Amino acid sequence: MHSTYNIDDGYLGSGTNLKESILQYGANNHIRKILFSTDTRLQLQKKEKEIVCSHLIRDPLCMNIMPGGKGGFPYENRPDLHKKFYMAGNDAFKKRIATDPELRKRYQGYAKDALRKAIKRGTLKTPDWNGRKHSKETKIKIGEKTKIHQLGKGNSQYGTMWITNEIISKKIKKGSRIPNNWRAGRVMKFIK
Repeated sequence: MHSTYNIDDGYLGSGTNLKESILQYGANNHIRKILFSTDTRLQLQKKEKEIVCSHLIRDPLCMNIMPGGKGGFPYENRPDLHKKFYMAGNDAFKKRIATDPELRKRYQGYAKDALRKAIKRGTLKTPDWNGRKHSKETKIKIGEKTKIHQLGKGNSQYGTMWITNEIISKKIKKGSRIPNNWRAGRVMKFIK
């Protein structure tokens, strides 16, 4: 879906999968075919929604990661406004994802599908960490970032405690009744 005053502006698309494909195979190995032309952006969105359905996006050859009728930028051909619009939209989208669990779940699904498709097409390789380690600086940066979110109730272990029967150790919620023949704490196993 593309809004323009110049039909020959050379626009191929702005989707993540398409950008990856263009990087790998070059723009000259892609063909742009105009299926429909409409008078308004709203008509264009309706038409794209008809064509790019959830069935189509499951096709591994489809470059779209979400059903049609959404996305795109009303300011595609105004670079001076595009960046301003995109940055504002990006912040708004981040806020919506942070506060709307249903939207977050749907977005994560689209993102996972896009990754799977990219790996299948070979435009994205799964990182291989065998024999690699984070540098000390990176470990410090990760620690600084995560400790902010791991304090108090943000910690995934908050409100839990270890219990053991001297053979098995497991976690339960604090305040829960400790079963018979179990005690608070855990048995640590050390490998020599």
